[in-house]
Amino acid sequence: MTRFGIAPDVVTYNILADSYNVILKGMFQLGECSAAKELVRLDPDVVTYTRMITALCKEGLLEEANEVFIQMEANGCLANEITYNAIIRVLIKGDKYDDAAVYLQEMRSKGFVLNLSNSSDVLNIISRKKKCSSS
Repeated sequence: MTRFGIAPDVVTYNILADSYNVILKGMFQLGECSAAKELVRLDPDVVTYTRMITALCKEGLLEEANEVFIQMEANGCLANEITYNAIIRVLIKGDKYDDAAVYLQEMRSKGFVLNLSNSSDVLNIISRKKKCSSS
């Protein structure tokens, strides 16, 4: 692109990241976990890891998402507040409350806080559980 005088922009990078996520997801679904892990070793940054983990969570590939999360930190790329909030949001929307609680606890232990959207979702879940238990 740049050879032709066209500078990539945010949209370009988002398309590339989405394509990367599709390829990674397909590899995990086909059982090509080792090949997918090799792809992850291409030195992605925290934004790329967060997008991959979120995409895997959205597809219900929680074990694979956790493997990428572990690989991320093993590669020295530490999860940040945005990473945790993204994972928790996807898990809550997928009704994976127990999994979300694990990440929430880990997030809090690292001094991170939930964003407003996730805080609202967590309060709604707690409210619903209290109503169910009192019935």
